[in-house]
Amino acid sequence: MAYKPCPHYLVLLTQLIFVLLLGASGYGAGGSSDELAKVVTGVLIEFDSKDMHAAIRTDLGREVRILVVNPELFQGHAIGTRISVRVNDREEAVKVIDVPIPELVTPGPR
Repeated sequence: MAYKPCPHYLVLLTQLIFVLLLGASGYGAGGSSDELAKVVTGVLIEFDSKDMHAAIRTDLGREVRILVVNPELFQGHAIGTRISVRVNDREEAVKVIDVPIPELVTPGPR
């Protein structure tokens, strides 16, 4: 029987890669609040530049609301786009990157 990676494993691996890309090595280093940030990954379901907030639905179905202090961070990200957002301790977006959906390879016939 061939090994089939669990889709949850791929999601966790993708999130780990993006945490590393977003510079999460500042955790616990003690410094500015930007260094003590967390990363939220999911689908952008709401963006309101007038009220300065956005909402992301995570893979677990949880809705996370984020304050937008710099609307330019979300430029080019449409509703329905899968993104990762680095958020500081005040729930403000610090950095936004696209998250490509991992391709699952189907096993060939044996």
